[in-house]
Amino acid sequence: MPSRASQGSPRVTVAMTTYNGAAYLEETIEGILNQSFTDFEFLIVDDGSSDQTLEIIHSYGDPRIRCLVNEQNLGISLSRNRAIREARGEFFAPTDQDDISLPRRLETQVEYLDRNPGTDLVSTTVDLLRDGRRQRDSMRALDQPVLVHMGLFFGRHNVTYSAICVRLAFLRRHDLFFDQAFHYAEDFDLYLRIASVGRLVTLDQPMVVYRKHGENTSIRQYKTMTANGQRSLGRAYGELLQRTLSDEEVERIWRVLVERRPAASLDEMDQIGGIMTEVLAAFMTQPGLVDHERQALRELASQVWWSVVVASGNRHLGFAALAQLARYSELSHWRPTLLERLSTELKIAATFWRRQ
Repeated sequence: MPSRASQGSPRVTVAMTTYNGAAYLEETIEGILNQSFTDFEFLIVDDGSSDQTLEIIHSYGDPRIRCLVNEQNLGISLSRNRAIREARGEFFAPTDQDDISLPRRLETQVEYLDRNPGTDLVSTTVDLLRDGRRQRDSMRALDQPVLVHMGLFFGRHNVTYSAICVRLAFLRRHDLFFDQAFHYAEDFDLYLRIASVGRLVTLDQPMVVYRKHGENTSIRQYKTMTANGQRSLGRAYGELLQRTLSDEEVERIWRVLVERRPAASLDEMDQIGGIMTEVLAAFMTQPGLVDHERQALRELASQVWWSVVVASGNRHLGFAALAQLARYSELSHWRPTLLERLSTELKIAATFWRRQ
């Protein structure tokens, strides 16, 4: 496929912000330069690196690379926003400095967006790379926009920054930029705002290798990321449910749904189930839904509720957690198989006997 990138009108802007990322940078750059789809510019915004980052970037000499250097350190949100403003492509496909795009990533995403003009953002699933071992991300891919949107509220969205491709005109038309007030959770906050005005889907095809290591922001900045993520999610819940959630409610939603930790008590489980029912009801009343979308929403909410029940039962609530399974009729439209149910009961029983 001939490239128009050198003529100033690429179809895709691949955007990467860098800051002292020399350790993994070569694999990331080569993953982009070796794409089967070649009509792109590779826009790199460096945020004042003091290691070998710039030397590595300039060593490639590829005309598709356009490197901008911030005059002062701006932070990741403002650097990403600079990339959005400077991008020349029709589509905006970012990558973090330590992730690896597989060869057909851009080809797959551009083809999908061309075939589906009503879709604003397409993501793909990712493989996880940890300690040299690569494995599939177990989170389910959501291929309907309404499911991705509700999945964001339940921590089941499977949208990864390095694996998205979005229409640039859509971002600019809706003034969708990163908000540095949600530092280290700015991508999650952006997805919530994108989903409120646009259509997102996730393809069940791993096109990116997401590197897990000790320098991941989610590990180094866990407390700040969690606090800001909770603020963003609390705001989104408030807008959806038309009420202000308490700090306690938001903290529990984040811990039990987003982080998938067990509920601390049956009362906490009951509160989560009630909130999930509210969220489902809000999505079910959205205009324009068709029957298969309503059914898919019920099934997703029911599957998430089952996961809450299992996690809480296995940890410390035992069979009392299982008794909560049918408490909410709207969260009972999907049931585990008999084998899954028996397996869960055996695990709970084993946990109980170990504590005796």
